[in-house]
Amino acid sequence: MIDFFQTLNISRFVFVDAENANNPKAFIDFCEKHEYLNLNTQLICFIGANQNQNTWYTNTVRHIQTLKNQYSFNLTPIRIPTQGENAVDMVLASYAGLVMGQNNRAVFIIVSNDNDYASVIEHFGNLGIQIHREKIELDNQKTKKIASNVKSKRLEDGISNLLQSVLKIEKKKRPCSMSALKNILKNSNRKKIREKDIDSYTSKIVEQLKKQKKIIVNKQKIQWK
Repeated sequence: MIDFFQTLNISRFVFVDAENANNPKAFIDFCEKHEYLNLNTQLICFIGANQNQNTWYTNTVRHIQTLKNQYSFNLTPIRIPTQGENAVDMVLASYAGLVMGQNNRAVFIIVSNDNDYASVIEHFGNLGIQIHREKIELDNQKTKKIASNVKSKRLEDGISNLLQSVLKIEKKKRPCSMSALKNILKNSNRKKIREKDIDSYTSKIVEQLKKQKKIIVNKQKIQWK
């Protein structure tokens, strides 16, 4: 159990998806603007598998030290080595729920530019928890490019995992139509694929299978080689 769960003088917990906070300056400017750099606020930053925790933490603290105001602050990085499209989101939401169980009178903020946390915020908000999401404004092209690259990498990892799950199916039981393939992807990965994205994922999986010369597609029919 991490010590900050039991910290009684913390009145605000800020859970940060560090994939949206790759730019230390933009992140710290955001924290300064919202007055998160103080001892009453616990910042918990979740570092994805494609990020270097030590580099991110060092660069962030170094930027804090350049500010005119000298702050005392609580910043805890948590490394998530698991690959996967929603790995950071799932772990962040789990930690948030765990902390709420320890201190449900505090204010909880999820810092992310993704909308994936809407159900978490709605659910706990209906239970009387003070919880909301804040976005970090991407104020320069470099930061936007980083965020875009991270999102693309997560998408590539998701497609790769889905492709492997299809190829693990016994050959004679593999889907023989586009609709059947779509249903398999949807049913085996309900937590990872949103309904509106299923067509895009299916198209990309088919494209990869064609490149690997594993299938022939005739209209909506799939023939496995």
